[in-house]
Amino acid sequence: MGDYNLSGLNPRDFEHLVQSLAKKHIASGVTIFGDGRDGGREATYEGRMNYPSLADPWSGYLVIQCKFRKRPVQDPIRDGQWALKELKKELAKYAKGKRKLK
Repeated sequence: MGDYNLSGLNPRDFEHLVQSLAKKHIASGVTIFGDGRDGGREATYEGRMNYPSLADPWSGYLVIQCKFRKRPVQDPIRDGQWALKELKKELAKYAKGKRKLK
């Protein structure tokens, strides 16, 4: 696999990249959300999917969300800490169980 410089992308292009990768590697039937109210989701899928592999597929409800940092600090540790903080905030929303996102 090659190295790709993603720093030239903007948030919308990065979202489209993630959505395209989901359709290719999760399942072709992934539902893509565009601009507007989407409950913080870029895409969802329900059913049997090609993840984690074709040989060992998983079945269930999957929410796909991406986070794009417009101005990374170019420090892998700090950028990683930012990503983990964002992920924890999103997971906390789902843990409440009050969201109806299907």
